[in-house]
Amino acid sequence: RVLHFALTHSVLRFNTVSGSLNFNAENPAQSSVQADVAVTSLDTPYGGPRNFDEELQNSEWLNAAQFPNATFRSTSVEATGPNTGRVTGDLTIRGVTHPLTLDVTYNASHARHPMGPAISLIGFSARGTISRAAYGLNVLQPSAPGASDGVADQVELLIEAEFTRPVEEAAPPARTPAEPVN
Repeated sequence: RVLHFALTHSVLRFNTVSGSLNFNAENPAQSSVQADVAVTSLDTPYGGPRNFDEELQNSEWLNAAQFPNATFRSTSVEATGPNTGRVTGDLTIRGVTHPLTLDVTYNASHARHPMGPAISLIGFSARGTISRAAYGLNVLQPSAPGASDGVADQVELLIEAEFTRPVEEAAPPARTPAEPVN
């Protein structure tokens, strides 16, 4: 989400995301995560006469034709509390890579999906902030910090992620369902 002309926080969503998680509940520092986001899956709530999703995917903004994916690859994981942590990694947008630190909350896990599918689940929420300018996304930058004549440079990333795997790959549940499952 990003502040749009100092009026509202515009929320953009990417609908096609893939990734993997290597989660170690006993030693979170040994965990890792990677994610690939299809830039062409951008979805905005804009309902006006313009195709705003397509405009944001064009070369002036995200340049999806040349850079179809944004990626994140973790480089370190640190536990900050019983259900919280900090994940640092490399975020690449438009071929430009910068470090990003996400504040992460472990939400819950299930050794087996509660509605019957033969999968185990684990869910996380994460937050972080990036500078658009750092990735070359300079279109409509405000004339000065705090000015209301553009789209803010700071973009807040709000991530909700569920990871799944077949039950036969999951370790037998030795914990209560509210604890992380390896």
